[in-house]
Amino acid sequence: MDAKRLTVTELTRYIKLLLESDRITGHTVAVVGEVSGANVGPRGHIYFSLKDSGAALDCAVWASSVSRLRYKPRNGDKILALGRLDLYAPQGRYKLVVNQVQPVGTGDIMAELEALKQRLTAEGIFAQEHKKPLPAFPKTIGIITSATGAALQDMVRVAKARNPRVQLIFHPAKVQGEGAAAEIAAAIDYFSRENNADVVVCGRGGGSVEDLWEFNREIVARAIYNCRVPIISAVGHETDYTLADFAADVRAATPSNAMELAVPDTAELGQKLRQLATRLRQAAYTKIRYRRTQLEGLRKSRTISNPTLLLADKRQRLELLAERLAEKSQGIIEAKRQRTVLQRERLALLDPMNLLCRGYGIVSGADGKLLRSVSGVQAGDGITVRLSDGELTAEVEAVK
Repeated sequence: MDAKRLTVTELTRYIKLLLESDRITGHTVAVVGEVSGANVGPRGHIYFSLKDSGAALDCAVWASSVSRLRYKPRNGDKILALGRLDLYAPQGRYKLVVNQVQPVGTGDIMAELEALKQRLTAEGIFAQEHKKPLPAFPKTIGIITSATGAALQDMVRVAKARNPRVQLIFHPAKVQGEGAAAEIAAAIDYFSRENNADVVVCGRGGGSVEDLWEFNREIVARAIYNCRVPIISAVGHETDYTLADFAADVRAATPSNAMELAVPDTAELGQKLRQLATRLRQAAYTKIRYRRTQLEGLRKSRTISNPTLLLADKRQRLELLAERLAEKSQGIIEAKRQRTVLQRERLALLDPMNLLCRGYGIVSGADGKLLRSVSGVQAGDGITVRLSDGELTAEVEAVK
């Protein structure tokens, strides 16, 4: 062989030298792509990938440049990244060290996702009134996740720690990659059809946007919407939401958190029951002591020890009331009597007979009507004069 023999280090250095001396890669380059997997490292560096339909490029913004960025890259955004290519020898990987970021627009993938979200929202797939409440004390929990992921072990551990008697039904499904969405939807349909679980937890551990993308598929959102069993979405990410999160009845931050929401803690419930039992006993004892004190007071009272005293008190009160009634009645009778006497005196003053006793008379004509004027008689007419002790019949001789 005539090929020159090089060590890995020598070859890597040579490639690095080529990159640095090239008329394009040796200077600042501007790369357009869609942001993916953006995250902030413990030292403040920002790491992400730029991708398009044909390739992906690792990128990094060192902490010293982060503060100078007017715009920070976000997953799904389409950006223009300016920086220099660098080759990291220990891993043989190259990346773009970015010092400037300019937004170009929303990435095609994220734009499609937003359009799908709007369409499903208009159909009511995410409507709050469609959400089903979680059962308070479920006996069986359905689990949909990967058989090889850590999420399954975390969910089983948390569920059994909270309630050792809870039954777990596991239905494995791919949670990323081609065909994962169809498997997830099929597992959801299984629990809805069989109706063998009180609540279903569907999810996986955290990951990049690409890792979680199968939970943004329309087939998954519709399967969750049509499921007859309450579903908790447990895709392990704190800030980003998938369509599965919006469609689910409850969204959990992590698979472990989903089990905390689904399975009541029997130890905690037992402690609460014991506390309630203690409070109930204390309340009962307090009530008994109070009633016992009341009973002891009654037993020692004069009326209980000598009932005749109670009768004497009642008799004395009755006599007092009778005296008050008699006095009241006598007063009413006396007032009525005085009023009657006064009325009689007033009537006596108005009695015409009293006037006759004083020398007056009452004159009436031949027709028996009282004469009030001389114009009512003529000479020769007969009249009757009534006095206090009788009547006189006379004839009018003249009218003056």
